[in-house]
Amino acid sequence: MEPNNERKTPAGEQNELFKKQVFSDETLRTADLDEEETGEQHFETLTFDKPAVLDERFAARKAERETAQPPQAKPAAPRPAAKPVKRQVPAAQKNKSVSNKSVSHERRLYSGETPSDAALRITRQIAALVLCLLLVCGGFWAKGTVWDIWTDRDIEDVQKSTYYSAAANSAQLRLDQNLPIGYDAAQAVCISLGQPISSSAIPAKADDKDTLIFPADLTGSMETTLGSQKLRLETGLTNTDLFKEIYKSLKKKKPVIALMLVADAESAKLQYGVVTGLDVSNNRVTVALSEGVDTYTLAEFVAATRFENTKNIPIRLRFSLLFGTLSRNTAIFLK
Repeated sequence: MEPNNERKTPAGEQNELFKKQVFSDETLRTADLDEEETGEQHFETLTFDKPAVLDERFAARKAERETAQPPQAKPAAPRPAAKPVKRQVPAAQKNKSVSNKSVSHERRLYSGETPSDAALRITRQIAALVLCLLLVCGGFWAKGTVWDIWTDRDIEDVQKSTYYSAAANSAQLRLDQNLPIGYDAAQAVCISLGQPISSSAIPAKADDKDTLIFPADLTGSMETTLGSQKLRLETGLTNTDLFKEIYKSLKKKKPVIALMLVADAESAKLQYGVVTGLDVSNNRVTVALSEGVDTYTLAEFVAATRFENTKNIPIRLRFSLLFGTLSRNTAIFLK
C-alpha cells in the first residue's frame, strides 16, 4: 500500500493553495471538465512542494514583522547656545533715542505739541513779525530820507532872482485862539473871503486843542464851507518850490496856510500858520499864528516847515513822518 503523502488540512485552516490564490496577482482560473486530469496533476505538484517548510517560514516572517519595532532614532546632541552679539550703537543715535524717550514722556498740549516745541514756534513767529516790522519801517525810513534830501534844496535861486525882488502881501489876518489847531487858520482865511466856517462844520474830535487835524481833512472842511472856491493841497514841496508857490499866491492877494513846527525853549508843537507876506529882498516872511503875528527869515521859515528848527521833535511827529501821514513843506493854496 502506497503511502498517502497528501497533507490533511485541519478544519478552519487555509491551505497553501488557498493562500496562493488569495495573495497572488494571477487571475484564478477554474478547471474545465476535460482538463480534470491535468488539474489533479497541478494539485499534486503543489501539495508536495514542501508545504510544511513554507508554512513555518511564512509564520516566522509574519511573527517577526508583528513583533519587530522600528529602530529608535538616536537623539542628536544639543547644539551649543550662541553667545549674543552686542550691537554697537553710534553715540549720536543713542543721544537721539534718549531725547526721544524724554520727549515721549513730556507733557503735550492740546495741539499735540510739547511745551518746548510750542515755545520755540511762538518765538519764531514773534521773530518773523519783528523782522517784517523792521523791514517795513526801514523801507519808510529810507523813502523819507531820500525824499528829504531831494526836497532840501538851496533857496539861493529865489533870493538871486529879480522876479521875487518885489514884496508880495495879502490882507493881515489874526487867528482866534479859542478854536482848535488848524481850524483857527482855516477860519481866518474863510472870514477874509466872506464865508466863515460854521461851528457845526467843525468835527467834535477837534474840540481838543492839542489834537492836530490832518491837512487833507482841513482842506475838505474849507472846501465844504467855501463852495465854489477850490483849494489845492501840496505836500513834500522842495524849498524853492515852496517859496515860489507862496509868492504867486500872495501876488494874487490870497493867503497861504502852512503846517509849521513852532518851538520855544521848553517845547515844540505843530501849528497851522497863515502866511500873509513874503519879502525876499529883506529876507522876511510874515506869518499869523494863534499867539499872534510873527516874522521869520527865509531860513527860519524853511526850518519850521521842515520841522528842523528844534531837536525836541515830538515822538508823534516822528512816527507821522516815518509812516507818511505828515510831510515836510506842506501848504494849502487858494486856486
